[in-house]
Amino acid sequence: MRVGLRLFANRGYAGVAVSEIAETAGVSTPVIYQRFGSKAGLFVAIAEDCYARGLDHLRPALDGVEDFDAAVDAVLNGFATLYSLDRELTAMVMTVLVEVTRDEELAAALQATMRSFRSFFDQIAELAPPALARNAEDRLDLSRALVALSSGLTSAAVMMSRPGDYQRMVAMYRNLLTTGASTSPHSTVL
Repeated sequence: MRVGLRLFANRGYAGVAVSEIAETAGVSTPVIYQRFGSKAGLFVAIAEDCYARGLDHLRPALDGVEDFDAAVDAVLNGFATLYSLDRELTAMVMTVLVEVTRDEELAAALQATMRSFRSFFDQIAELAPPALARNAEDRLDLSRALVALSSGLTSAAVMMSRPGDYQRMVAMYRNLLTTGASTSPHSTVL
């Protein structure tokens, strides 16, 4: 799975052959098919593992947090440290986001994983003060915005080669969010 992670994270689903994964991992191609059933099965197993490890890293940051701003700050810190722990995991998260839009089989197989990811942000949105999210529809929009924010952070992580650059960019995100918090989300900004 580690070899598959490295190859899929760097080249995407279509850019990697099962035979290449097998050769690089030092196993026969039938071993991969016996264990995972197909290339899609291997990709899904790796994606599920990456999302589970990512959420396992982020969830403890929210333990006991009851304030929306503190929750967002904790998640931003979590993203910054996750990047420095495992760049391939971060790249695979981005790869999955792209591949589920291109491949119906992968999208169907990863639906529960993606729902779990979204649920994490739904929990944060539930902490939002009424001035930010007045009702369930606003909280849904806020959760989607948080998912988009995390996707942007993931995308930036893939493009940045130095952890320090990424951590400073996350700090800037934090500053931007703090500055923007005083602006009502229900006003029109042009």
